Amino acid sequence: MAKEMQRNFLIGDEWIYYKFFCGHNASNKIITEILQPITKELLADKIISQWFFIRYNDPSYHVRFRIKLTNPNYVGHVILRLNAYLKTFVSEELIWNVEIDTYKREIERYGSKTMLISENIFFYDSKIISDFIEFDGNTDKMHYKNLFGLNLMNFYLDSFGLSLERKISFTESLKNLFYKEFGNEKYIKKQIDQVFSNNNILTTNLLLNKITKRNPLTKYIFSYKKEMQLNINMIKKLDNKNELDVNINNLISSYIHMSINRLFKANNRLHELTMYDCLWRYYKKLYFMSKIS
Repeated sequence: MAKEMQRNFLIGDEWIYYKFFCGHNASNKIITEILQPITKELLADKIISQWFFIRYNDPSYHVRFRIKLTNPNYVGHVILRLNAYLKTFVSEELIWNVEIDTYKREIERYGSKTMLISENIFFYDSKIISDFIEFDGNTDKMHYKNLFGLNLMNFYLDSFGLSLERKISFTESLKNLFYKEFGNEKYIKKQIDQVFSNNNILTTNLLLNKITKRNPLTKYIFSYKKEMQLNINMIKKLDNKNELDVNINNLISSYIHMSINRLFKANNRLHELTMYDCLWRYYKKLYFMSKIS
């Protein structure tokens, strides 16, 4: 009989779960000056094997940081090393509260057969985005972040093997859901019309390029492309054998949702709507161009 997957992890188990309560502007600083250096050290020392983060706004804004230990006995060691990074942020009130909580796997959302794979994807996605924020994205150049986000979303859809027609259907479905959430507000559509019109040529050129280490908007994706594709291929294999216990489109949209959450400090769902709409328009344009040629 297969061993039942562990759902909840308390302090002393293999996963440690931190919450850093902070302001929006401090969140990127936490990612680049705490999460980045401590995880590089702990991975190099083989104290941890994985980590990932998300931003959350309940009950108030905070960064959620999850760390997978190679041995549960390292828990005290990790807490002490992380405390050394946290003290300055707490004393300067960049972080005003630190909590350690129970990590509860969302098995119903990510699937029992794909939960571990999903944690791998969270890990590499967190590394991609934290690298981007550290080296290029720790500014308020929203246009640049949007283009990076579009490339990352397109990478997910390409990696899952979506055809152009399926990409159109997928992005249209998601953008419509978000418009319902925002009440089909005309000013949002007008804003997106302007974004797409102003950046139409640039967006098309960037998304037509392959994921390479020379392209400034894909080099961080390129660094973990093989690892991401390896994990996504495992999901595709399960899907081809009809062995997934979750809908694959829901799984893809969940990965993208978490990725956009990591990328932007605030208004994440509005950014997600904007990018789904832009991608939908972009894919439609490619489709019509292919019919003409």
